[in-house]
Amino acid sequence: NLYWPQLKRALVFLPSKEEQTAIANFLDQKTAQIDEAIAIKERQIELLKERKQIIIQKAVTQGLNPNVPMKDSGVEWIGKVPKGWKIAKLKHFIKILPGYAFKSEKYSDNANDLKLLRGVNVSPNQIKWEETVYWPKNRIRGLENFILSEKDLVIAMDRPWISTGIRLAEIESSDLPCLLLQRVGRIRTNEELSPKYLKLLLNTNLFLNYFEPMLTGISVPHISPEQIASFLCPVPPVHEQIAILEKIDSENKLISSAID
Repeated sequence: NLYWPQLKRALVFLPSKEEQTAIANFLDQKTAQIDEAIAIKERQIELLKERKQIIIQKAVTQGLNPNVPMKDSGVEWIGKVPKGWKIAKLKHFIKILPGYAFKSEKYSDNANDLKLLRGVNVSPNQIKWEETVYWPKNRIRGLENFILSEKDLVIAMDRPWISTGIRLAEIESSDLPCLLLQRVGRIRTNEELSPKYLKLLLNTNLFLNYFEPMLTGISVPHISPEQIASFLCPVPPVHEQIAILEKIDSENKLISSAID
């Protein structure tokens, strides 16, 4: 702690009143210049982020070939898509499983037990384990279906969108073993849809534009498995999905470098 009897003995530099004013004015001017420079950089970063979203949006609706024949998707927020693409509800390409209602009174604090993946652990594009609870290994019987696997996609069902994006992430080997808790959904794709491409789709404004009208008047935004499965989206052939993912990855590296 700092108290006045000690503080009053501190030695200070004390220029004349005129010099004090000159120094203060100089610092005000320089600080204003620095603040303006920071504001310009922040605007540039926002424009780069917007460009990233535009590139992704264009790729997942129009593909990479500007000369390919197009067709009307029949969906206002999607517009025209390449002729060879499917327009279908997501339920034709995925299986979604809501988590299990594990009883909190039976949670374990033993780090050697199984981690429970809760909504609080799911952030945009990553799993965070700062707040972790566990489930006893000897109580796993009958719950095998809720064991997560590498490359599973998980989505927070309550408050799915926050300022930094959709709370959707891919399970990695470092997250395992873990179990799926209620209010979190697990999404697995079939052979027609790459999990990484689905992740890209769900991160676009296409999905947000579909879902936003359902949130009117709701204080705590919530998404259901049925709503996710009913999302009408453009799905290109798998080889085009891979090409789009590679292109987006290349563009993202350039934009991330520019932001840095």
